[in-house]
Amino acid sequence: MKVRTVRRKMMVRTRVKVRKLRREMEERAQAMRTMREEQKTMRGEQKEEKTSV
Repeated sequence: MKVRTVRRKMMVRTRVKVRKLRREMEERAQAMRTMREEQKTMRGEQKEEKTSV
């Protein structure tokens, strides 16, 4: 019985860790996308400034 309970605890812990890791990965992916979009807009603004001047 003890072995089973320990295994269950380990499974629960691993599941929680996996969930946290997945959330972190999703957040990082979203941050990377937003950063790329911001960089694109910044480049576009710089180009517009150069053409206007």
